[in-house]
Amino acid sequence: MKANVTNTKPEEQENEEFDEELENDLYLFELQKRLNKMKKDRKKADQDAELLKNRLNLLKGEENKVIIFDFRKDMEKS
Repeated sequence: MKANVTNTKPEEQENEEFDEELENDLYLFELQKRLNKMKKDRKKADQDAELLKNRLNLLKGEENKVIIFDFRKDMEKS
C-alpha cells in the first residue's frame, strides 16, 4: 500500500504541473490572439490615416485651384 501512496503523490504533482502548463499555454495563446488583433487594428488605423492624408492633399490641391482661378478672375476685372 505504501508503494501506491508514494506513486500517487508524484502523479498528482505531474497532473498539477500539467494543468499549470496548460493554463499558462492558454494564457499565452490568448495574449498572442490579442497581440495579433492589436497589430491588425494598428495596420488598419495606419491605412485609414494614409487615406485621410491623401484626401486632405487632394482637397488642398482643389482649394489652390479655386484660389488661383478667383485671383485670375479678379485680375481680369481690374
